Amino acid sequence: MNQRNEPFSAPIRIINATFMRGADESADLPLTTIPEVAFIGRTNVGKSTLINRVTGRRSIARASSTPGRTQQFNLYQAEIVEGEHRWPIVFVDLPGFGYSQFSKKKRVALEKATVTYLTQRPSLSLICLLNDIRRDPEEDELFVASIARERDIPLITVITKGDKLATNEAMKRRREIERHFCLPAGESCLTGTKVDAGGLIARILREIQPG
Repeated sequence: MNQRNEPFSAPIRIINATFMRGADESADLPLTTIPEVAFIGRTNVGKSTLINRVTGRRSIARASSTPGRTQQFNLYQAEIVEGEHRWPIVFVDLPGFGYSQFSKKKRVALEKATVTYLTQRPSLSLICLLNDIRRDPEEDELFVASIARERDIPLITVITKGDKLATNEAMKRRREIERHFCLPAGESCLTGTKVDAGGLIARILREIQPG
């Protein structure tokens, strides 16, 4: 694997994104030594849409306006490219949490499987925690952030649906959400705007290949 040892100079992008596998339980996922980036958040927060945007594949992850669509752990393998350098990576679209229309048994099963993945998955290298710009973080989001701290796994707070608000209001809400997560101003990634996905890709690469 190429190691990054100089500042980014060439455009950073994702290539060769392909669907690997879906599974109901994290124990059924294939083991890999490739850095694994998990996308997690409340149902309908835009996880699948963001994976499509980052990978440049319009429908590699099934996005839907219907809450609760993602009920499995879906793995996608790809490569991050910067100039002549390439880094293999795996993206994981985790089941969304907080969907009240699921039965209690279904919610408990999904929550248990998700916690098992977050706390025990050996190849988990980075968590992208998504939060709708119109909602303050709740217990579930803060719990995921606490797991990341306990396991010393890098975490990127990704604020989604920034295009749903006017610019000034979006900036205000971004700062409020950052305060909930105890983040410095501007530390989160704001998405759902016309900003290129390259910024998030560069941030992901910086976290999984520091130095």
